[in-house]
Amino acid sequence: MIRENYFNSRASVHCVAVAFIYLALDIKFLLYGESKDLNFEFLFNVKVFVCFLYLLCSNKAAGYFEHEGSPSLDFTLHMTAFLFMLWLMVIPGVIGVALSKYFGVVLIVLMVGSLPILFEVIKCHEFQGFRISLKCVELFITVSYLVSVVAILMYLINGDWSWGVRPIHTLIRISF
Repeated sequence: MIRENYFNSRASVHCVAVAFIYLALDIKFLLYGESKDLNFEFLFNVKVFVCFLYLLCSNKAAGYFEHEGSPSLDFTLHMTAFLFMLWLMVIPGVIGVALSKYFGVVLIVLMVGSLPILFEVIKCHEFQGFRISLKCVELFITVSYLVSVVAILMYLINGDWSWGVRPIHTLIRISF
């Protein structure tokens, strides 16, 4: 059975807002920024922080910021993990960040954290019957996971055990 109110309008608005903010920050810092490595580290920390915030808002963490009766933000948590996973698969290769086995481990965690989206889409597909839009979403998510497995293997096989991302407080101190 489909989780009640998993795909609710409140969570969908949050997903669109997060995707827009991620895209705006990526364009601002990666395309127009001076230091690609420093900007990559900053964006990585921002995405970890956003995922952590939505983890606190999810039902699994007892919803510290939720009011009784408000729709769940679990879909947004899983979607932020999915968007972060897509970003981490593509951006390090595009801007030339050194491959790290730790990124492979982070990708594994993000993949597991975003799997409920695929399961819920499959349940919707089974419950509502064949709809081309659901099938396209299911196909996109499945292909993304397969590409993620390839990226994980690439990071774990070709990467080294170095963590090239500094904590956010260090990045702020360097920037100012």
